[in-house]
Amino acid sequence: MKSIILTLYLLLSFGSTSVAQSEPKNNSQNIDSLIIVIDSLKLSQDEYKTEIDTLKAQIKRLEEKMIKKKREEMEKWRKLEMYMSQTEVKKLLGEPTSITRTSTYTIYWYGNGFVEFNAFKKVSEWAEPKEERLEVIEY
Repeated sequence: MKSIILTLYLLLSFGSTSVAQSEPKNNSQNIDSLIIVIDSLKLSQDEYKTEIDTLKAQIKRLEEKMIKKKREEMEKWRKLEMYMSQTEVKKLLGEPTSITRTSTYTIYWYGNGFVEFNAFKKVSEWAEPKEERLEVIEY
């Protein structure tokens, strides 16, 4: 009987000690694992931030190019003069996107801008292209 009680006592004593010791070890391992995961998430976040910054810089460069191109295009339109020939207009603005012809006038279309020529094929009127708007609709 004494040996059974001693065995139970030893089992309970050492069993509870090993459980008590393994719990902090498991918690320590869990904490270490969480720290590793958090560190990798921080790295991912830093990588995404770097990528976002790179994309923002690319967008800014593209916007600057578009603005420069738009200015250059508008400068060409501002060089138009009354009574210029169709050849002179094509040299200045390039080929029109479409042409409308009637018996009394011809219109060269450049996007939503146009140059109108009279019956003598000389510039009689024009309108610079208007800025096209792009709207982003979020759902």
